Amino acid sequence: MDYRLENVLGIAQGRLERQTILIMNGRIQRDPARQASRAQTKIIDCGSKLVLPLLTDVHTHLDFVANSDAALARARSMGVGQAVGGLCGFSHSIHPPYLDGSDPAGFLRGASDCSAARQGPRLAHFLGLNSLLLASNAKDITSVIKATEEALAERRYIGISVGVFYEPIRSLAREALRELMTTLVRRFQCLPFAYHVRSQRKATALDAIGEVFSFHEGTNSHCHISHLKFGGCSGDEAEALFERFMCIVQKRSFQITWDAYPFGTSATALRSLLTRNTAATEDDRHDADLLVQRDDRWLSLSEIRSAEGCCLQTVVERIVAENPHAVALRRSMDDGDAMMICRHKRTLIGSDSFGSSFIHPRQQDTFPRLLRSSRSEADLVQWADRFCTLPARTFAGLETYSIEDGNLANLVLVNLQPSSLDDGFSGTGHSDLMFFDGTLQP
Repeated sequence: MDYRLENVLGIAQGRLERQTILIMNGRIQRDPARQASRAQTKIIDCGSKLVLPLLTDVHTHLDFVANSDAALARARSMGVGQAVGGLCGFSHSIHPPYLDGSDPAGFLRGASDCSAARQGPRLAHFLGLNSLLLASNAKDITSVIKATEEALAERRYIGISVGVFYEPIRSLAREALRELMTTLVRRFQCLPFAYHVRSQRKATALDAIGEVFSFHEGTNSHCHISHLKFGGCSGDEAEALFERFMCIVQKRSFQITWDAYPFGTSATALRSLLTRNTAATEDDRHDADLLVQRDDRWLSLSEIRSAEGCCLQTVVERIVAENPHAVALRRSMDDGDAMMICRHKRTLIGSDSFGSSFIHPRQQDTFPRLLRSSRSEADLVQWADRFCTLPARTFAGLETYSIEDGNLANLVLVNLQPSSLDDGFSGTGHSDLMFFDGTLQP
């Protein structure tokens, strides 16, 4: 079946314009004359919807939690055709994944092969250092380097991710961690290193970022900060901290990138708060007012602790024993401050999506929310670049989808139109129609 997509709103030379897009034998065809001889053509009136190349989500955990169909469907609803997994130090290919789906084996096989058989998105992978340490039981730097080399030789990874916030790295002495990471960065500096830093709260976030920057000093390497945020502050304070972050970035000679999502509410696996120490850490105490899903209700950890008369660590242990996949939710920033970080032209966008049964708004509304925030043609053009081409310019190994003559049709029609009031755009920003490798998706 061939297709003629009429009345679409496309981007050409940095401007929006009405277009007709022909798809013949699965490929973009820009010569309307060739379409005249084709009888088997389905004409689709797209109603002035926005057409974009398939988007890239640079931060997900779709490789690690295997509620496959639901997770991938939510990604496709945002127009995502390429997703990056293995972040925050964990990757399913190294350490056994959480299994929460009807067909986990099929999902993992598809994820591992980066197969289009499940109708996208394609998955690219970071090598999770935390997973590697857990799986290899490496005891010294030499054995860690050997295990890393073997993992990199076994399959293709686009970088190495490090969860400084998570075990077992979290319990390493600071000097031991610094020695390990400076050695790894110098040995594998051709690859980007992506970090979930030790703290993401207020000014301590800058200290935590400075810690991972120190691993890269004196190298020609790439340091990436995952889901940049300054939890616990808002307004002028959040903006001031982001400005300080940018000043620090400008003073470094190695490459620095970061990603963010446009929501102030964060979510984490509750078991990530478990430590090897009997006392909660400073970050854990900040998390005392996390909301936890228990018996189909959202309860405050501090309320549970008071009711049960025990410390935070014990409460967390009990809940995780009841449900190893328990999710904790916290409002760490105002949504407006999260949007402020996202709007910076160098910020990559990553939803931090995961495939569990719990649905955080960022799993299905990260990209639509940013598109809906557009108030001008320039805004839309900027988002299109950030969603579709900046990721591949940042991380070698990612594809760049484009709507060019002769290319396979990898595009999405988005429910977003110029407002009749001429003051921005209206619509949900979600995918209405998607072509993946030339095939119209159901």
